Amino acid sequence: MPSHPRPRTVAVALLAGVVNLAVSASLDRSQGYPVSAFGSGPVEWLGFGLGLVVLAGLPVFLLLRYGLVSPPAATLVVAWTFLVPAATGPPPEFSELGGHTVVAGTLHLRNYVQGWYCWLLTATLAGLVEYAVRTDLARLPSVRRRVPALDRRDRATALRVAAVVGVAHLAAVVALAAEYGYFAPDSSFARPLVLAWTLPGAVVLAATPAYLLARWRLLAPLAAFAYYFYRVAVVMFLPMPDDSLPVYLIGWPAFVGAALAVGGLELLVRRLAGRFRGRPQST
Repeated sequence: MPSHPRPRTVAVALLAGVVNLAVSASLDRSQGYPVSAFGSGPVEWLGFGLGLVVLAGLPVFLLLRYGLVSPPAATLVVAWTFLVPAATGPPPEFSELGGHTVVAGTLHLRNYVQGWYCWLLTATLAGLVEYAVRTDLARLPSVRRRVPALDRRDRATALRVAAVVGVAHLAAVVALAAEYGYFAPDSSFARPLVLAWTLPGAVVLAATPAYLLARWRLLAPLAAFAYYFYRVAVVMFLPMPDDSLPVYLIGWPAFVGAALAVGGLELLVRRLAGRFRGRPQST
């Protein structure tokens, strides 16, 4: 039977999450936003606050419990990308023009707070890839604890892993699209035929590389997917977001094809490397 996490592990993880929340809230008070980066009401503030606790707490838990270093490393990269400029750079300037708030500068803190689910998904996917690498390659340090459900390579287990990753990705992109009004009644993106194409596609787009990882331990597809999802999220939180998200969702078959191609290339490289290692050395 798997052992339960030690209370100290949970306490340290919660402490990391609370510190992340405290630092972000402190920056929020010093930035002079006309509306808090945590939203306009107590419900939004509580939701984003809990999100920040999970964003820092879960990667620390994975580090202490399983020895996975990539989730906290990915979270630190995100924090460095957003919090350091927010703390050291000039704060954004706000003005009113025709009843609308005009912003000069980048809302680094808001992007970090309100995009927490994107950064958490990226860090978790990085941890999944690292787990597969460290449990398959004897030359690397093994994880501290094995997860039996992730060690099996049967089809049923792979489908379960793929379904969880696919649904998590769907939830993230729906929240991101809603943030930028893609589901507004007058938006062409909200048409039933478009949604019938993009929403199942969001599941397939993430589930395909997750299945390749869980079933055949192909690492490159999920690693490439995690990186591209992160880049799309970062672009959407820029001061002038482009159409990266609609292209990403409407063109999902191209990205699934790219994942399959990357997986095929990785499989070819592995087989060639295995043959090369198996050749007798000449004397």
